[in-house]
Amino acid sequence: MDLYYKETAIGIAVHNQDPMVVSTYDTGMGTLIGGYPSGLVDRVHRDIDPTEFEEFYVDRMSVEPTVLVSQDVEWDAATRKATVNSKLKFLEETNGNYRIAVVYIEDEVKGTGATYGQTNFYAGGVVGPMNGYENLPATVPAAQMVYQHVARGIVGGFTGAANSVPTSNPAGSEHTYTSTFTILNAFNVEKMHAVTMLLSGSNQVINAEKTTIP
Repeated sequence: MDLYYKETAIGIAVHNQDPMVVSTYDTGMGTLIGGYPSGLVDRVHRDIDPTEFEEFYVDRMSVEPTVLVSQDVEWDAATRKATVNSKLKFLEETNGNYRIAVVYIEDEVKGTGATYGQTNFYAGGVVGPMNGYENLPATVPAAQMVYQHVARGIVGGFTGAANSVPTSNPAGSEHTYTSTFTILNAFNVEKMHAVTMLLSGSNQVINAEKTTIP
């Protein structure tokens, strides 16, 4: 997905039972999938096998956006605090319970020790091909793994921050929501991105934007 849809697809890897787990994200995902490996596409299509991501992504990209999402990201190296100004522009009248969640993801994550090994559901090709993972062992050693799009935090919680979006938004109106996140010393900010997601009251992603942390 990242190779073919790099400009429009935003991947967020939620981990489970390893050092990269974010409990808030893991718990939220657990209510929408039957188990790992599985995923969501805009949280509209749920419990999707990774081999089917493209099909459901194309379906979602055919939907005309009703709200445009953009963001400005600021970084304070002294405090390791990132500030995100999440901006919404409503193309149509949009009323009701909408929320903003801001996710932080990191690329090129490596670790040592068995806990950074990758449990490989596709080992042996029993459930079909997965880009070569079918040829790897049931647990891929940590030394062979480089993790991408790793979720490091979700500001506002899995369903977004309450009161982060007005309940009444006329067509043409704009709204800005500001949030902050302190990035741990163990995270490499030069490999990180911030993602603003606009969520509906039914916990579906309406639109999103990803940018680097400057």
